[in-house]
Amino acid sequence: MRSPWLWLILLLQIVGLAIFAKGFFALNKPVLAGSAVAQYDGLHAPFQRIVLIVIDAFRSDLAYADEAQMPYLHSLIDSRDVLAFTARASTPTVTLPRLKCLVTGGISSFLDAVLNIAESDTSASSALQDNWVSQLWAAGRRIHMYGDDTWLRMFPGVFAQTDGTSSFYVNDFTEVDHNVTRHLEQELRLDAKWDGLILHYLGMDHIGHLAGPKSPHMPAKQREMDDVVRRVHLASQARDRKDQKRTLLVVTGDHGMTEQGNHGGSTDGEVMTAAFMLGHGLRESKDEKSNVGKQDGLVYHNPILQSDIVPAISALLGLPIPLNSVGVVPIAVLNKLDPKYADQVLKGNRLQLESLAKQAGTPQELQQVLLGSSGDFRLELLVVGIAIQAIGAAIAASRWVKARGSLLMLGLPLLWGATTFASSFIEEEHSFWYYLVNIALVIEISKSGVTSRRALTFVAFFVIRHLHQTGDKYAHHADLAGLLSLPTVRALAILSFAAILSLVLTSSPGVSLARRVPVLLALQCVAIFKRGTGSHQIARLVWALITVSLLPGLGPHLPLTTVFSVIWLLQTRQVDWLLLPLMHTMDVSTDLAFAALVQASFFSMGNGNSLARLDLSQAYNGVLRYSPTVVGMLLFVSTFASPIFWAIRWRNARPQTYRLCALLQSTVYTTFLCAACTVLRHHLFVFSVFSPKVLYAVAWAVFYGLVAVT
Repeated sequence: MRSPWLWLILLLQIVGLAIFAKGFFALNKPVLAGSAVAQYDGLHAPFQRIVLIVIDAFRSDLAYADEAQMPYLHSLIDSRDVLAFTARASTPTVTLPRLKCLVTGGISSFLDAVLNIAESDTSASSALQDNWVSQLWAAGRRIHMYGDDTWLRMFPGVFAQTDGTSSFYVNDFTEVDHNVTRHLEQELRLDAKWDGLILHYLGMDHIGHLAGPKSPHMPAKQREMDDVVRRVHLASQARDRKDQKRTLLVVTGDHGMTEQGNHGGSTDGEVMTAAFMLGHGLRESKDEKSNVGKQDGLVYHNPILQSDIVPAISALLGLPIPLNSVGVVPIAVLNKLDPKYADQVLKGNRLQLESLAKQAGTPQELQQVLLGSSGDFRLELLVVGIAIQAIGAAIAASRWVKARGSLLMLGLPLLWGATTFASSFIEEEHSFWYYLVNIALVIEISKSGVTSRRALTFVAFFVIRHLHQTGDKYAHHADLAGLLSLPTVRALAILSFAAILSLVLTSSPGVSLARRVPVLLALQCVAIFKRGTGSHQIARLVWALITVSLLPGLGPHLPLTTVFSVIWLLQTRQVDWLLLPLMHTMDVSTDLAFAALVQASFFSMGNGNSLARLDLSQAYNGVLRYSPTVVGMLLFVSTFASPIFWAIRWRNARPQTYRLCALLQSTVYTTFLCAACTVLRHHLFVFSVFSPKVLYAVAWAVFYGLVAVT
């Protein structure tokens, strides 16, 4: 039976975090309500129809680099028949906030990143803000949409024809795009009835999540997207010739991706997207021409902000620029307009931005207004949430002192919590834990002396901490995982697999075959699944076999660390398999060492405090269709696989102290973090650093809560 104090501390932390999150991740309100009125004479707009193609995770180099497999686009660039841009997205670089930016031109709140995963949530609706899609619809224009069903949540009831697909089943990068392309034959007919057509392709993003931008599947996907652009462009030209109207084709990415294929943060790979416009008169002049192979980082062609795409679309279609847009019409677009109309557009853009500025007297006040629109913090909820957590932290500290726990473990969460007041410490948190593990190992040696296993522990941790680079400052530096060739990774994976197989066969001699056989079969299923020769049913079978091995009535159990090692192998990448036997060999015994290794092991897998560090590639093992609950649980297990391993070892080694110690670390830290976020809520990095950290802190609170009650 667990102590009632543990449940009380956990309850206070959960309630406090929930109240704080409600105040911190408040739904943003637009600076200006209502809809824009005409700022210029739309009758002289050069285009009457629009096709918007969004290619999810369309990083700039995937379109413009010499090696990019997009021959039709490159031929257009060579002949100067396209306006090409590199559009810089803002954080968070996930789909929902970026799509909102592409239709409103405004600043999205970090809550949109949370709502991004809630398929049925209706608060994602963009009807709350002025935007060019709603303007088209209000003017009686007919709009069709095919692709990512996020659009349906943003614009319920707006589209005349739709076919939405879930954006979260990342194992599928073929059918998810075929489901969009199959509608092109009908939608590109000369007698098609739409005025606006939105196509949102997800396959490139899914390939990225599974294997990164250098995946062998990426060139084929680039050619597929290039062919879609070709078909739509040629069909639009034919339709324009038939009815004497003009169609604007805009192709853009919503965000980019890291070299690991993830996104959500603010690195160049995540924010630099390809964007280009095709249509009558949209040609690069000679002095605007830029070589497709030339680049400055990931910047190709004309650098603009993603929000600048919105006033450009508005100007080209003759629509008012949305009220809350912070974008400006790119010079390259203005130069293609009739001079008189361009003057009207420029004046309208200036008046629209001035209407935002009138909400504040000074530029500093305007900045606060805009920041407030993207983060409408509710201070009273923040304070109440912190106070409730502080009560829980005080109770945990008093119970720890009463139990005569180590004062060192009382000071650890205070020191850890103090780091939350500096954004750099949050970004580079792994360094704090790596140093602390080494200190803990030195303390253990000072007490028990040097042994061969203690020395091996140091060597093992040295390899563990250097397998992956993480954080922000040195994330681009080489690491062991990047230096290992594919055959070496496979060889190490086989050796690691053999080590776990040996553990299952030889550990705990008194354990019956009824316990060992299901685990051995589960290991075999993991091997089949990871070779890519087994279906998702094989992954499900692993869980079933592990459950059978834990059933009561079969005699003594195998060590839980051995059984969990099978799940660990299933839910991690093969490049990480080297970590598992190394963790098994480490010899530690103190609360300080275990507490530090729980945290350090999280970062050693390449995780971090950025949303871009979330690896979805293992969250779909055994999943045939998207289920937020199942995928969320698998993502939790894969992300926290190594911390779970160390929590099990902590429980076995320190059964009297591990529960209260874990809750003490967690509740004191979240109290400090929430206090730091409140004090620094208008910090420049509040959305890129502090907000993701709050989400991770909630996940860690769940982790430590499970540790405390199991």
